Amino acid sequence: MRILLVEDDTVIIMILKKALIEKGHQVLCAEDGQIAWDLFTKEHFDLVITDWNMPEMNGLELCNNIRKAEKEHYTYIILITGKEGLYNKIEAFESGVDDIMTKPIELQELHARIVVAERIITIHNKLHRYQKNISTTNESLSKANQFMELTNKRFSELFDGIPIACLTTDIDGNIFEWNTACENLFKYKGHEVLGKKIDLLFQNERVQKIIYNSMKRTILSKLPETIEIKTHTKAKSCIIIELHILPIIGLNNDINGIIFSCLDVTKNKELEEKVKREMIRTLDYSVELELKKANLQKLNEKLESLATTDGLTGIANHRSFQQHLEKQFDIYTSTHKPVSVVLMDIDFFKQYNDTFGHPAGDVVLINMGKLLKSSARESDFPARYGGEEFVFILENTSKEESIQVAENIRKTIENESWPNREITVSVGVSTLNNMNNVKASELIDQADKALYKSKKEGRNRTQHFSDM
Repeated sequence: MRILLVEDDTVIIMILKKALIEKGHQVLCAEDGQIAWDLFTKEHFDLVITDWNMPEMNGLELCNNIRKAEKEHYTYIILITGKEGLYNKIEAFESGVDDIMTKPIELQELHARIVVAERIITIHNKLHRYQKNISTTNESLSKANQFMELTNKRFSELFDGIPIACLTTDIDGNIFEWNTACENLFKYKGHEVLGKKIDLLFQNERVQKIIYNSMKRTILSKLPETIEIKTHTKAKSCIIIELHILPIIGLNNDINGIIFSCLDVTKNKELEEKVKREMIRTLDYSVELELKKANLQKLNEKLESLATTDGLTGIANHRSFQQHLEKQFDIYTSTHKPVSVVLMDIDFFKQYNDTFGHPAGDVVLINMGKLLKSSARESDFPARYGGEEFVFILENTSKEESIQVAENIRKTIENESWPNREITVSVGVSTLNNMNNVKASELIDQADKALYKSKKEGRNRTQHFSDM
């Protein structure tokens, strides 16, 4: 990890630089905030460790500048200070600091906090990639919506512009579309007929029976029919109509409605062939519209899946976990039923990847997702927290119950037959209840601290925060 170390005390900066380099980090040093800022604007740093009080530009001013820069990759900031007190901490965090350490610096603690920083930076970078993917999908969805609107407009213009009187109904005979040629033939305006039964146009009961029987045959056979009927216009003029009844067939081969083309054969029958050609075009546009609707639905489903599901393991992702946890906190506010968080980390997973390769590591993560999903109770919410970390939200689950659930999951993973070598997890648990009324972020932090203790005390064990 690339680290920018900012400190005006040469002894401290030499000690810290040596310790960080020994851990494999790339370290650049600056003796004051201004020099550090000049370096930051020219190079990329994953982590900035800075003193508060320095000449030229102090640590908080440097932090403000970094946050305003808004680079593509997130930079984690640890502030070193001799100041204590809640006000000073609040001022630091409001300036954009991620973590605070009080002098004198314990190197072991610093290394532990850097591990946390690496985890958070990884999550930020993954979230940034997800946001870019969602943005790309949104652009595709917007284009699909624009194309669908254009297709609808083209269909409406085509339908209204057909020189033959045409109307569409649902399978029950309720009028949905009505073109200008229909107005000219029947002398009814669109607002007078839309949403009403076709009985309004064919008021003779015998004629109505003929039309509805023909519709039934069309719906059953999915084939067009032609009948000749006599009716009257709104102006009471008698007309003879050659009525073409065509089914509107959807993508699932079901009937969505009926298209009626009404050819006035009182004067002539010369437009018969033209009607057939125009209706074929109309049907083609109808199928095209259904296809675009189906594509739009697929894009919506893809967007939903991308926003809530981890692409590798198939279980809920970090974002979905945060949303579900907030909902559980809202429920707790009204019911005061306990909520527990179980945070687990695959033991020695980096070593596994280094030994057997990242594809083998991905297989472990995929199988872990399947195992956690199958082990979850109906009310549990398993998710991938990030990297090799997984998390459970346990609804209405007390401290004792959450420890038992966590232990059952840990033993299930330990007893599972894994490729290459045994896989175990270290587990940290925290519980929201009347004795521990904290925020969502604090509950997660408690579980993380318990997880850290599980790892520190030998791994492959469960630790509840309240027992620390």
